[in-house]
Amino acid sequence: MVLLAGASSLQEFFYDVLDDLVLSVTCKVRSFERSSIKLEANLPGRKVTDEFSILDAGVFYEYEVINLKATPPATPTQITKFGIQVPMEACVRNCSGVAPEIIRLEGTALSELVVGTSLPPATRIGGLFSMQGSWSEAFQIPILQISNVVAGASFDLSKPFPASPSSLTLGASICLGSTTACADLDVSAKDFISAAAYIGIDAAVPQNNYLLAMVSSFTVENILRVAAVIDPGLNSGLIDGLPSSILDSGITPPDSAVACDSLGNKTAQALGEESLNLDCYAYVALSPFSTNTIESINLEIPRGISFAGKLNLFDLYQVQVDAKVRSDHASMYDWHVFVNSPLLTLFFVHTRLM
Repeated sequence: MVLLAGASSLQEFFYDVLDDLVLSVTCKVRSFERSSIKLEANLPGRKVTDEFSILDAGVFYEYEVINLKATPPATPTQITKFGIQVPMEACVRNCSGVAPEIIRLEGTALSELVVGTSLPPATRIGGLFSMQGSWSEAFQIPILQISNVVAGASFDLSKPFPASPSSLTLGASICLGSTTACADLDVSAKDFISAAAYIGIDAAVPQNNYLLAMVSSFTVENILRVAAVIDPGLNSGLIDGLPSSILDSGITPPDSAVACDSLGNKTAQALGEESLNLDCYAYVALSPFSTNTIESINLEIPRGISFAGKLNLFDLYQVQVDAKVRSDHASMYDWHVFVNSPLLTLFFVHTRLM
């Protein structure tokens, strides 16, 4: 673009804006579950201070269709969204050091129209806040690290004020342990406890309902080694003197899971640079009607109902469960149950229907 001589200050303003504007189009297709197209117009980021920057803020329009093969009298659900998103970066710790701790924050305000469900069309306004990255020693608690937070809600404008939320999204990942342990996430060290929980509730779009809860290893040894961050004497005084049958008691991923040396990097997973491996956790995942994705933290909840884990009580009782149930055009039912106890009959159940 070329700015003509003698242009007004208003023309110069719009010239600066349009000259830096970045337009993008994103299309997503997931079989017949859901498809979408998103148009975005963003401005380049600006550094506000040495510790705070505004990234590519802008506006977006998104059109999404859910359940394309709906069986009559049901019809596909159509969702039209228009909103503003403002991503930011902030330094929260060691800002003048060699390795500053930086988190990414994003706020979104939007309006949406939902048409095609069994309910009347819904016009909603709402917002979503997310945090990518890890906040070490959160609230000045030395063993608490918080990462990948998401919180949002929307409200149906047809409901009388004050109305309860029409949709709700909440979740976060926490790690209990030292800053170093929660950065390395070395499973063999048994010096941290990593857990996460995410829930989505939507009264207008049932396909957007989901729950994911997971924990790495929650054993007596993990708990004591986390406590040893505060009281180092526990390492040699108590932990070394306990038998393995006590130290290994607790909840862990099932033995059938793929061996995990590390749980990966939480920030890289939120940015899409790494994939979350559920086999490294004991978990419960519920998303009955559709696969759900929390885009702001790059987290996908698989369609269906699945749970896996192992409970060990002093090596006397061991229960392992690994179950996956998916009901759609390619139905799959898969159960693994293993119980081992000297006081009970040993048995194993495995059922798989395709």
